[in-house]
Amino acid sequence: MSKIANVFTRRSLVFPTSALLLQGQYRGGGTSPTSRAVVEALVETLGVAATQNGLRSSSDAAACAVAFKTLARHLIETGAVRAMDREIRAHPRQVSEEEIGASDLRNLLRQHGIELSIETAEELVSVPAERKRKAAAYWMARGGLTTMFGTVVDFFRTRARELPKGPFIVAQYCQDSGCSNVERCNQLRTVLDTMLLIIAMNSAACVAGCLPCCGIAAAMGVTVALLRLEINSVCS
Repeated sequence: MSKIANVFTRRSLVFPTSALLLQGQYRGGGTSPTSRAVVEALVETLGVAATQNGLRSSSDAAACAVAFKTLARHLIETGAVRAMDREIRAHPRQVSEEEIGASDLRNLLRQHGIELSIETAEELVSVPAERKRKAAAYWMARGGLTTMFGTVVDFFRTRARELPKGPFIVAQYCQDSGCSNVERCNQLRTVLDTMLLIIAMNSAACVAGCLPCCGIAAAMGVTVALLRLEINSVCS
């Protein structure tokens, strides 16, 4: 079992049904093994920005866009995105009710050099199940996690364009899609809520023995840590 699994508290030997189903899909031949190198490259790139309290330069943001796009393509090609989409659509309430403890989230990020305060961790994991379910449903109705991951890449790319010129302006970010500031910020928050759901379902499956799920939980955890900083700064 991956050493990442060891950061999760073993509160029970009875795992959520969706975690076992996700693990079964990986073992059933519907997916290919995820690359540890791809996951670690994403974790390292986004982790640097997260530990320095956000993106500081255009090159930082551009590197994050490339790293996340590479990870997203990898998860699509290996079938991981298809497996997660299937579970979210088939068991929306079960998946949204899965939780990761604040200490587990902190341990997961600490393993990658990111210190998250207990207050911030508790704020993230306290997102109500119904809010996570609605956030995931939003993306499932728009093409699934592939579409959501594309939104994250677009966000980093926009940050790369804006950082050299000064403070990020949400209004400029909205010009391409024609959305309002409020609409775009609300959409970005659904990204955070859905990623928290992905972390919870994959961390539970990780402890149940799903090795690919361990890497996905770590990658999404680091992404959430950085996106939270960025979204708070551009949507405040």
